[in-house]
Amino acid sequence: MDKEAYQKELLRYIYLQQFRAKNPERIDPSCNLYSSYRFYMGETCPADVKNWLDPMLQLFGQTPDQARRNFAQFLQDGRQSGQWQDFYKPRNGVIGTDAFIKTIEQKNAPDLRVPAWRSAQILEELIAHASTTFNLNRVELLSLSQKRELSRVRQAIAYEGHQLGVNAAAIAQIMSRSRSAVHAMIDVAQKNASTELAKLRG
Repeated sequence: MDKEAYQKELLRYIYLQQFRAKNPERIDPSCNLYSSYRFYMGETCPADVKNWLDPMLQLFGQTPDQARRNFAQFLQDGRQSGQWQDFYKPRNGVIGTDAFIKTIEQKNAPDLRVPAWRSAQILEELIAHASTTFNLNRVELLSLSQKRELSRVRQAIAYEGHQLGVNAAAIAQIMSRSRSAVHAMIDVAQKNASTELAKLRG
């Protein structure tokens, strides 16, 4: 995912709410008095606000003046992109313009390193092995439960499956999770080098 591009979209999401709302007449104009937009445009702001605002402003230009002009234009361009329900309806878990969503989808496209039939076979073998090793049943293991012990075993399965050539889309499908959730599981397992992972490989 393009982190900077997504941060920009989130800023646009925040500051264009009043223009893309389904019922803009219900928005209290006085709310603008408390908006941080004025700080982006150069009004002196508290130090604690400046600490998080400056890095965001730097996404739009190398100098403050350039960044402010680009930010204002970025918001103005966004006002031409339709209503709230058109622009901010998540598609595949992503919020943004059609072009932005297409870019994210391309980056998250499946990396078919092994055939689909083999991916399914690998995952079933890992799930069966994990069920036996940790004394869990398949339903419990693939449930939406957030119990720590279950989450750690799932992370180990996702990581080991990925190491064996199974793409995130296949793992997401069998675990009923999003691909972004699977990537997060893989990252956690890799960083923690968990006991569960060692047992799964044993």
